[in-house]
Amino acid sequence: MRLPQLRAFGAASAEFGGFLEGVGYAPLARAALAAGDVAAATEAGEVARQRLSAHPVPGGNVNPIAEITLARGDLVAARRYADEAVSIARGVHLALALIARARVAIAQGQPEQAERDAHKALACAVAVDVNPAIPDFFECLAVLASDAESYREAARLFGAADTLRQRTGMVRYTVYDADYDASVPAVRAALGDSDFESAWGRRRRAVHRRGDRLRATRPRRTQTPIERLGVAHAGRARRGPTRP
Repeated sequence: MRLPQLRAFGAASAEFGGFLEGVGYAPLARAALAAGDVAAATEAGEVARQRLSAHPVPGGNVNPIAEITLARGDLVAARRYADEAVSIARGVHLALALIARARVAIAQGQPEQAERDAHKALACAVAVDVNPAIPDFFECLAVLASDAESYREAARLFGAADTLRQRTGMVRYTVYDADYDASVPAVRAALGDSDFESAWGRRRRAVHRRGDRLRATRPRRTQTPIERLGVAHAGRARRGPTRP
């Protein structure tokens, strides 16, 4: 590389250093959040937030600051960050931003907002093939179904999420394990062991039924997203819990 090129590269590095640092810290924040280390996630997320505020990613939501703030229990700040992310995100980033805002809305006791966001997130995930995130969407919808006392639907959705996790190998963020570990036994207790196992065991049928809803509301294609994901993994869904 010649001297003028080296100088140009150095100038570009200085100009975009903050951007690159922010993009680098964001996945570290997400990894720490996934591992359940909220303190480390907070530190990395704050650095990413500061750097990316000056150099935003167009249409991106790479920094999980809303989820980090939710894990810290600051619902007001979490909602603000989630709203900001949804307003600018596109594609895969929008799907993740919507599900983050759905989690915040659940914590705030706003089930209607949470359900709208979860449905939009799932539809967006189907459109852009965000397969690994589908179990998280199902689990959010299962919590909403349980809160609405649609326990059989909740069990089916939890079962569908479990099937997808087993087939894809995608794990739940550790910070969400406590809520999951409380929600599933509560659904089992409400249904009883026999009905719970019956609903949970029909998870594939639950996934395919939602696939029928998807096909009924979209133009016919050679293969629907449900069918494509079914070949590679276990199937995917667009719609969430149906309230009684």
